[in-house]
Amino acid sequence: MDVWSEFAHLFSGMDAADALLLGAGLVFLSLEIVRRSKGAFAGLGGAALLAGFATRLSHGGGIAMFFFMALICCAALLAVYLIDTAVKRYNFLLKVPGIDFEETDEGKDYYYLLGLDGVAVESLSPSGKIAINNVTIAATLKSGSVNRGAIVRVVGVEGQNITVEQIEN
Repeated sequence: MDVWSEFAHLFSGMDAADALLLGAGLVFLSLEIVRRSKGAFAGLGGAALLAGFATRLSHGGGIAMFFFMALICCAALLAVYLIDTAVKRYNFLLKVPGIDFEETDEGKDYYYLLGLDGVAVESLSPSGKIAINNVTIAATLKSGSVNRGAIVRVVGVEGQNITVEQIEN
């Protein structure tokens, strides 16, 4: 059997149990990526994905089929990670034009915050809320992640986008 017929057989020979296990594994691992729940969903997702691989390969398939399943799963999880990062870091997909009747900070000048120290109100990975002089604002960490309560310094301001970095104690 050649490689491409293995690829075609991957989907044509899949039954409902195989698809359910593989789908559940991808969903749980995607939840782990998005929620960053410290392994709660990763164990379930990994187990379901391995069970899906095992049941699918037990119906016939070789190393090429295993390779294609792994490649498809990795590509799907990478896409989830990239979209999640784009949404959290750059507010991609959240910038929807529309009428907002709430009071906004549009036009506010945050340059006065440059160089000031604050406290992370929530974990920043990479974005979250910080408090400076008892005022809570959204900020994005320059790199890495910090836990709640960490001391951060404002190192960049572009419009309403505030960039901070953790101060080493």
